[in-house]
Amino acid sequence: MAFRILVVENDPEARKSLCHLIRAKLECEVHEAANPAEARNLLGTYTYTLVLTELSFSKGRLEGVNLIEALAAQPLRPTIVATSAYEIAYSLAISRGADAFLSKPTPTGDLLFVLRKALDNRIHSPAISPAPEMASKIEALIAEGSSQVFVQPIYRLSSGPIDSERPELIAVELFTHGPAGSAYERPDALFAYAREANRECALDRYCVLRMLEAAAQIPAPIRISVNVHASTLGASPDFAPFLMECLVKTKIDPKRLIVEVVEHAPAWNQAEFLQTLGILRKLGVKIALDDVGLGRSNFQMMIDAHPDCFKIDRYFICGCASDPERRAVIASIVTLAAEFGSEVIAEGASNEDELCALHFLGIHLVQGYILCPPKPLARGWANLATYDPTPKPPDPYVEKGSRHPERKPPGISEGARGNARGGVSAQQTD
Repeated sequence: MAFRILVVENDPEARKSLCHLIRAKLECEVHEAANPAEARNLLGTYTYTLVLTELSFSKGRLEGVNLIEALAAQPLRPTIVATSAYEIAYSLAISRGADAFLSKPTPTGDLLFVLRKALDNRIHSPAISPAPEMASKIEALIAEGSSQVFVQPIYRLSSGPIDSERPELIAVELFTHGPAGSAYERPDALFAYAREANRECALDRYCVLRMLEAAAQIPAPIRISVNVHASTLGASPDFAPFLMECLVKTKIDPKRLIVEVVEHAPAWNQAEFLQTLGILRKLGVKIALDDVGLGRSNFQMMIDAHPDCFKIDRYFICGCASDPERRAVIASIVTLAAEFGSEVIAEGASNEDELCALHFLGIHLVQGYILCPPKPLARGWANLATYDPTPKPPDPYVEKGSRHPERKPPGISEGARGNARGGVSAQQTD
């Protein structure tokens, strides 16, 4: 059973040490956040088995308490372990929803004992499942069409200085959200419920149809990217014909479509999965591998799916400007993609420094809040098409007044620069 743990700690050295220890001793996937705001950003994207959080992020304050309350209120809540040097924090953390508390400084043996016990309880306790009526709610959502479609653009940045020209809009990624204000409004929560209710394949097909219907207003040659779970592609022999019917109904050229393969679980039928991908390719559909670097987006899937595009998970993009290890991982993916003849998209760029680092590494396809946040497509394409994504960053790797890079971030080799040209560009739709 694979576990995903989030470590929320404001001290950089302590955070790095904790993450290294947990990865080495518990063999878990570990994400990190420096404060509750960063944690909430990650919680909006991922589902965690356990959250280990500091309570105090500034002197004399216990900001982590609000994070614990938010975690405890989640329908599919993680196990919550709180840490603090303040003795008074114990009763406060437990009363607000924490499952365990560790006083700082915590001996390594005590920390590992508590974490192992918490994870062991997750294995041997009854599976967390939605309320009995959840399956019927998913069916009702499908029947009534009460979901919301959001869109986020993918831009090609200039290959020259990143502030030299307006980014080019080449594609959009579509997301399906549950009803506004519901416990399953976020896409990850919606599909977590659907998996528990054994409705993932049905929900996938519904979401694809809703997204393509909404995308009919998006003009050519802009590409349209939709997420489909590998388990759906491997469990539905008629998925390719179904998708073709959706494209005919919405009058969208298959050559404009990108199917992003999401791996929350292995494909149920590997032969069927690969056959479906083969049919989609014959139709002109491009294949992208989502969340590269995390979870099940592994080397076997890269070889089997041979994606036209590698989408680097936001975990590696967040903080890459100041983290040589993240940049090293990104550079290795760029090199790997070049060997496959595939293109690379960086997901989750959130500030100008990250854009600069990605630019230096040779990644010019970027998706993130710094360029444009996800927006409801119900507001109309015209509202999004007029959005100006042009970043105006002072490039930290360019000498003041210069138009050419004079120095590079430490740890990036010249061989990491440059990006393979694959099949995502809008110009290649003919």
